[in-house]
Amino acid sequence: MHYQGSRRPVWYVFTGMGSQWTGMGKAFLSIPIFAAAIDKCQRALQPYGVDVHHIITTDDPTIFDNILNCFVGIAACQIGLVDIMNAVGIEADGIVGHSVGELGCSYMDGCFTAEQMVLAAYFRGRASIETELIDGLMAAVGLGAKEMKKLCPPDIEVACHNGPAFCTLSGPTESMKTFVKSLQQRGVFAKEVNCANIAYHSKYIAGAGPALLKYLKQVIPNPKPRSPLWVSSSVPESEWDTPLAKLSSAEYHTNNLLGSVLFEDACKHIPNNAITIEIAPHGLLQAILKRSLDKNIINIAVTQRGHPNGTEVLFSALGRLYELGLQPQLTRLYPQIEYPVSRGTPMLSPLVQWEHSEDFFVMIYKQAKGKASERHLTVSWEDKSKQFLSGSVIDGRNVFPAMGFIEIVWETFALVTDQVYTDFPVVFENVRFHRPVDIPKQGDLELGVMVQKGSGRFEVTHSGSLVVSGVVLTSDKISQQLAVLQPLNQDGSELSSQDVYRELSLRGYNYESQFQSIASLHARDEVVEVSMYSELGIIRAGLVEVRGLKSVWINRHPPTGQIVLEERVFVPYEEYASLDYWTASRACLHIVLENQQGSVVKVVELNQNGLKPISPQVELLLRDVPNTEASLLRNKSSNQGNMLISWMWLQVDLTLLGSENCLLDRGSSVKVKDHQLTAEKDCTLIMSSSILQHADLLRTAVDVLSDGAYILAREKPDSKSPGFNDTRLEVVMEKTCEHEKLVLLKKVMIYEGPYSNAEAVQTTARGPNTVLLCVQSVPWDK
Repeated sequence: MHYQGSRRPVWYVFTGMGSQWTGMGKAFLSIPIFAAAIDKCQRALQPYGVDVHHIITTDDPTIFDNILNCFVGIAACQIGLVDIMNAVGIEADGIVGHSVGELGCSYMDGCFTAEQMVLAAYFRGRASIETELIDGLMAAVGLGAKEMKKLCPPDIEVACHNGPAFCTLSGPTESMKTFVKSLQQRGVFAKEVNCANIAYHSKYIAGAGPALLKYLKQVIPNPKPRSPLWVSSSVPESEWDTPLAKLSSAEYHTNNLLGSVLFEDACKHIPNNAITIEIAPHGLLQAILKRSLDKNIINIAVTQRGHPNGTEVLFSALGRLYELGLQPQLTRLYPQIEYPVSRGTPMLSPLVQWEHSEDFFVMIYKQAKGKASERHLTVSWEDKSKQFLSGSVIDGRNVFPAMGFIEIVWETFALVTDQVYTDFPVVFENVRFHRPVDIPKQGDLELGVMVQKGSGRFEVTHSGSLVVSGVVLTSDKISQQLAVLQPLNQDGSELSSQDVYRELSLRGYNYESQFQSIASLHARDEVVEVSMYSELGIIRAGLVEVRGLKSVWINRHPPTGQIVLEERVFVPYEEYASLDYWTASRACLHIVLENQQGSVVKVVELNQNGLKPISPQVELLLRDVPNTEASLLRNKSSNQGNMLISWMWLQVDLTLLGSENCLLDRGSSVKVKDHQLTAEKDCTLIMSSSILQHADLLRTAVDVLSDGAYILAREKPDSKSPGFNDTRLEVVMEKTCEHEKLVLLKKVMIYEGPYSNAEAVQTTARGPNTVLLCVQSVPWDK
């Protein structure tokens, strides 16, 4: 796995008993930082007659029969490895230890000095030896702690909770041997652990507690607080706020020896995207970490038991950390070089070779030369540089992208002038996309490009039909062609890549694979700054400026067989006391849109009685409705005839009737007009406050509504709705919210023509609209 673009958190894992092996530190003594750490430990233990160098370098297989040598050797190696990791700059975001490994946590966390850590390990072993204990045994088992507790005999305890499917048992030797054998006969993994016949982390080690506490108080006279980086594996999480858990004290590390190891619970705090680095003479916990932690976590061991060259394992691990995005400073591990070097210094270049185990694609720029103003292009799927076009999917069709045509014309124009097109600034004018071009699933795509040398007029054709036309010109001073614009004030909003392409997908742009190149949209710290000046009709990104985009309506047909995931929630029409204002407004708007027959929805709001307009809220609600677009530009003429393809099904025009000084958010698509309601016509929805209490205004609203259109009245919660017998209105929905009552009214259709027979009535009734039949002075029996 390689670097994914963002830094992963680094968690150090310190292993305890079982990671020791003969000669485990011999190779690392060639690293000056490691050797200096061992010398420091040697000086600290010299008064007690302990030879640290001998413990970590000897090949004597009996060296670790003495538990004191195990603790000291593991601690010394961990001190040296921590010093190496600190030197190369790999900082910890989290620390967790297993059993005696929490001594290493203290050192990395800054609570212990190197001398305190190795002395604490020494006295842990000394207390174990000096105390008279039963003949005990420990064993690793391939079952979780919860399941194992149900199977254990009364005299055997679960000492270490290692993972969901791993634990360590502790108890008397004879009972342990019998139980391990029975587990093996059942097919359960069970293996004895070399623990010098001491049943650690159980009730059988309690006798060593007082002696260890006495020794540790001498080593740690002034305990330091544990930082939040260190996650305890010896104190339950429910007790992390107690005095015992807050300090790296003699009491804390004595409890570590006597209590159970809660490693499984501690590891739950490791993030799912972390890198774990195991610090121990051997990566003993790698199997447990890989099977217990999230699959996205990368687990790295810096050592390996029995490897002939331990430094090779260490530097391979550092190299892998570099591949994952970390920056280990390896030069800090070597003595400083003094120049000039001696004549016999070997060269480095023969030692560096290409591995050639992976292939990487790089951009190849080929520039053909020619004077012809007309050329024929073939887009082939065999060309790997063009395979990304398979992701250009619009409305279920794999179409050639619009900017692809622009690039082809740009390149052709550069060929005519004998230029490299990427260094050749141009201006495109009056560009018109006549029709989309589907990319065939099999075979090649043939395109024709023609550019007139004098006028710069160009055409792109496919199968003899015109696809794109316009004018392309060159300019020596391209910066003077750009409009002078003020920077926009960004609102700080952010959209992830998933959010961007979800919104595009709802509008028919089903981009896939490499065509989804937008990582995120953010108003700050832009990689590429894109600004849209809505009122001027200008979009700018760097030195690319697009002006006067003009949209035309294109019928969209949802592709058959494509699964669309949507959530539909039914909101009943009856009164519902807990219904909020936002949901009620959304329900009213959905009713209007669902019953709209045309492609344009005209919404007008009357700003009166000093209430805050709800047009901006309607604008937000429309953004949640797929295939709906709010009109973004005000009514200003433009002489630029460029084209933008729009795939929306409904276009909504939002107008607020009131003073031009109405305060609306910057960038709002709501238009503000200062005239009477009578100037409007063919409205789809009229919104107003207290309109039901003004009969004249209500009749005016009915007159400017289209047949089958709606009025959304905002009334006081305790107001009563008048009758609507003489207004051609009927109540569709009525909801009482906390501060307002929303009443949705529909204008019914009335046919006033004479009926000579029943067939005319039946013909009218079969139409798509609601029919209200008014009968006057005609007996019912006729």
